[in-house]
Amino acid sequence: MGNKLHSVSIYLLLSFNFLLAGSNDKSIKAIPTTETIIIDGVSRESSWSNALPAKDFTQRDPFEGEPESEKTEVRVLYDNQALYIFFNMLDSDPSKIIQRLSRRDDNDVESDNVTLSIDSYHDHQTGVTFSVNAAGTKSDGLMSDDGKTRDFSWNAVWDVATQVNSNGWTAEFRIPFSVIRFKPSDEEITWGINFARKITRKQEFSTWAFLRKSESGWISRYAHLTGLKNISSPKTLEVSPYLIGTGKYFPAQEGKNKVAGLFPNVGVDAKYGISGNTILNLTVNPDFGQVEADPSKLNLSTFETFYEERRPFFIEGSDIFNFSTFGSGFGPGLFYSRRVGQSINVSAPEGSTIVEEPMNATILGAAKLTGQTQDGLSFGLLSTVTDKEYFTFSNSSGINKD
Repeated sequence: MGNKLHSVSIYLLLSFNFLLAGSNDKSIKAIPTTETIIIDGVSRESSWSNALPAKDFTQRDPFEGEPESEKTEVRVLYDNQALYIFFNMLDSDPSKIIQRLSRRDDNDVESDNVTLSIDSYHDHQTGVTFSVNAAGTKSDGLMSDDGKTRDFSWNAVWDVATQVNSNGWTAEFRIPFSVIRFKPSDEEITWGINFARKITRKQEFSTWAFLRKSESGWISRYAHLTGLKNISSPKTLEVSPYLIGTGKYFPAQEGKNKVAGLFPNVGVDAKYGISGNTILNLTVNPDFGQVEADPSKLNLSTFETFYEERRPFFIEGSDIFNFSTFGSGFGPGLFYSRRVGQSINVSAPEGSTIVEEPMNATILGAAKLTGQTQDGLSFGLLSTVTDKEYFTFSNSSGINKD
């Protein structure tokens, strides 16, 4: 009698990104700088005056196609480490700028904000987005399927600062090249780019590259970022070891002995940037105890409840594994990563009851390789190994562990 679970899972997914011709002819040139750019929301460095601004935003809401009601200008600089973007949002009544603090990636909070979106592969299908509201709360995410699918569980390391002043408000970004995937080249490269601004009190949303509601697609209609030369994504290595312990103590009771013990747990996560467009992620005995818990849901239907992936290892490169099966936005697609290390359901043998059972399948280790070739082929390889799990049953003959 036994219920032993042991699994090795390997997933290989390949996708071709079909290059779509964007309809937007706007472009902005990134200006190289050797100055040290201080991220404080103030354009005090002289290099900012050398960059021509992107301006003349167009409303998407509430009056589609009309010029923005408040002027916005954006400038772009870069050095060999990062991209720098400065937003200057003029406002005729700065006292009415709405600035509310919230949790990171909480996009439902009503606050004035700006967004920077980048198609670094220039494949018109995938991209990254960085946002900040007037209070300085950050949001970032991955985009795929021409912007139809967005994943805000991705949290990159980047800097931004905001300032509210007598003319409006400003936002200054520093986006390290190490968090952006792109194809390295010895020649000048071009990325897709767009800027957006939200004025909450007017319910106004404007973009630099105009995105009509009647037209499908989002990333394929971005403007162009030019001027980037001699940049590369450094080969970064991130190693995050951990050591935690769990203590158990049950005092002695009638007919039962005292139970006490300390159960240590150790593991490591690692991320290696093989190149600007290929990342290797490794994890050994991962601990997801600090990951935000799933919200409680009552499901009375015959369909499985799908939860957002929150575990850091599975978030990296998750857009590559995103293939819709029932149309955009329904279900997780062909691959649902939450099934790796999921809870285990086992029925007790006849005449027995379950005394003790594991909460989830233990992931011993996992490896993931994701990236894109020079020809635009996106690839993802994921391998995971889970441990044997044991259940304790009680029946008329005593307690059995199987």
